[in-house]
Amino acid sequence: MTELKISRLIMNLLMDSLDKLKVDRKEFEQLLEKYSDKEFAKYLPMKAMNEFFDLLLQYVPEEKIVKVIGKDGIYSDRIALFKNLAFSFISHNTLYKIQSSFVIPYFYKGIKLSIKKEGKYLRLTQYTDSEGLIHPVLLKIYIDVYQNFPVIIGRRPANLISSSIQGNTLEVVVEPSKSSFFYMIMYYFKTRKAYFDARSSYLNLINELREESDRKNEELIRLNHLLDQS
Repeated sequence: MTELKISRLIMNLLMDSLDKLKVDRKEFEQLLEKYSDKEFAKYLPMKAMNEFFDLLLQYVPEEKIVKVIGKDGIYSDRIALFKNLAFSFISHNTLYKIQSSFVIPYFYKGIKLSIKKEGKYLRLTQYTDSEGLIHPVLLKIYIDVYQNFPVIIGRRPANLISSSIQGNTLEVVVEPSKSSFFYMIMYYFKTRKAYFDARSSYLNLINELREESDRKNEELIRLNHLLDQS
């Protein structure tokens, strides 16, 4: 069996949530540093995330953690960029298959997701054959994630029929919601606005960096000129 691992990207998103939860980052940065054997390691041991949640529970109630990281995370402006780029009329079944085939394997090593269609419902089972434990808070967060995942492609959240957690296994039954064509078009324009707002911010940051670089280059040329004169 392989060791359970979590991507640095997910850990970075968890770190970003500390600002929303109004928790000081210092202890969490020390925790992350303890598990970062390489500065640019793509994956960290699942123990890092488990200890992250153990520490976070000392400052924030579980219900608030799940809400902020789960539901609010899916609706965040950062995710809105992906919502716009992934805007599509694909089925919920296909959407969750993408989650199973690409998203979960990229974010986690050792965690799998199976999808089973049962009439108008979808049964999602997230499980692992690997050694190690997954913090129950992460599993509760993923109940919200799977319910709200259709929002990424401009659909209404799925209706949560049932959910259960047994050890490392999470089982969620959802009913795909029906979104009107008008709703999807309105959502498209909403995410387009988020896209252009973010793009504008990025361009401003790039321009600031470019100006700072030009200023330093001019200063370097001036100093070289003085050196040549001397």
